[in-house]
Amino acid sequence: MSCFKTCTSCRREWATRDDFLSDRTVEFVGYQSWLPDPILGLFLFNHDCGTTLAIKAGEFEDLYQGPIYRSSLAGSKECAGYCHSEVETNACALECECAWVGQVGQLADDRPKTS
Repeated sequence: MSCFKTCTSCRREWATRDDFLSDRTVEFVGYQSWLPDPILGLFLFNHDCGTTLAIKAGEFEDLYQGPIYRSSLAGSKECAGYCHSEVETNACALECECAWVGQVGQLADDRPKTS
């Protein structure tokens, strides 16, 4: 049986993405960008066993319900650089193809912890 994620250190398994995001032992810590295609970037999570888990942003894309922009403003004078900082968890308000990443990151960070 396949699972959503297995910890590379302690081998803990999460059956679903919801199980993973709602686990109290998992903390969202940021995003590692892969430009020009933000879907290939990595969301970073710390597990309480001491390891950092990286999951492709595409695994979370369906959580975003806003508009999809086709052009990138990354590196422009309007860009705050949120998607270039692994520790920045603010969402970007620009009409940029990377904007969804910040929104989904905030959803992951704000997700209620139930398990």
